Amino acid sequence: MTGGLGRRFAALGLLFAAWLSAFAQPLAADPVALGRALFTGRIDGQNAGRGARQLARFACHSCHGRDALGGVEGDVPPIDARFLMRPTQTRPAYGEAAFIRAITQGVDAGDRALSRLMPRYDLTDDQARALFAYLQQVGTEQRRGVAPRAVQIGLPAVPGQPDLHGDLLAAIETGLSQALGGPAAYGRKVRIVPIARGDAAAAAGMLAVISPLAADVAAYTGRGIPVLFPLGALAGDEDPSIVRAATPDRQSQRRALARHLVETGAAQVTIEPGQGDGARALARDLRMERPDAPPDVILGAAGAAARDGDLVLLPGGALPEEGWRGRVILPFSLLRDGGLPPGARGEVIAMIETPWIVTRAIETRTHPVLVHGRRAGVALGEALKVAGRDVTRAGLLAALDDSVLQELGLDYEAHRLSGTARVDFVPLSGGGQ
Repeated sequence: MTGGLGRRFAALGLLFAAWLSAFAQPLAADPVALGRALFTGRIDGQNAGRGARQLARFACHSCHGRDALGGVEGDVPPIDARFLMRPTQTRPAYGEAAFIRAITQGVDAGDRALSRLMPRYDLTDDQARALFAYLQQVGTEQRRGVAPRAVQIGLPAVPGQPDLHGDLLAAIETGLSQALGGPAAYGRKVRIVPIARGDAAAAAGMLAVISPLAADVAAYTGRGIPVLFPLGALAGDEDPSIVRAATPDRQSQRRALARHLVETGAAQVTIEPGQGDGARALARDLRMERPDAPPDVILGAAGAAARDGDLVLLPGGALPEEGWRGRVILPFSLLRDGGLPPGARGEVIAMIETPWIVTRAIETRTHPVLVHGRRAGVALGEALKVAGRDVTRAGLLAALDDSVLQELGLDYEAHRLSGTARVDFVPLSGGGQ
């Protein structure tokens, strides 16, 4: 793909690179309430210990749900305070002491043994009390941002780009209205509320946040705030019960790249390390794709390696300083100077990490972030319709579980976390001198 279309790809690549590189630093993690941290299986300095490690492996929410209402795995009962503190035909109401005995010894408030499927956690009394305290307010937390006449969704600011942030908000509202047929869902007006990046107090008052930077996702989910459709790629190991994306995660991108290299007969692959462990992970994926005869993989700077074969550039990596006679494969966000790395003399392939967005951005001559915004608004509207009148944080995320939004290129039944694993590879040049 050359000429005018190649230049358009390059221009869009510069836009992508600009907003990605500006937000490279993640937010520092804020302390989370100890009870929530234990309920969700998050280990930190506050809750280290054998019991917390057990909860990291067998988190309460994995079976009882983020809303503690049960039923996620088999016949699992609710454990929110409304249930625990109400007597039943088989047991009296739970108090704090009975709750501690239940989760540490496996005996319910009526002195009956709990199912062996229920783990016995080696928690300290302070940890167990914190967990009990959290269960007394989890129902309230689940309904934050929901009022009789309004639902509030937070939109964190795009730092350094106030105009883009305002346009993104408008794009989300347009998509939302398209899906709902207006601004309201079940009589509640859906408000997209601008909040500052990292404003924990404001975000905590929302039903969810939409389209924050991917680098910031953990800062919100760690506080129990759901995240929808972040800007940028997730790692791929996040929990889809509290975060959903609309673009392929980094694991999916690497696996697609490994398949492409194997399918096109790559014999020698040089991987520019870039940042983090992406190069080693790609080398591992190549071995998994072709265990019988994997390509010869060189991990190192392009300038120090042989200049033949395939060169894969990762975000943060350096472009080749001298001519490269083989193929150069680079992410779309690294495109520069008409789409061609200045040191490349062979075939150049753009790895399009978000093909649905890029295609529509080219067709409509719209900034890709705004294409993302309108798509996110439509997907949010569809989720609200499925979630129903009594929407909660957990219910909003669960509404996407089996959703197939074909017109948006999203299939959460097949790809629960990201909705898509599609990555395209587009030739930008057929070889050079």
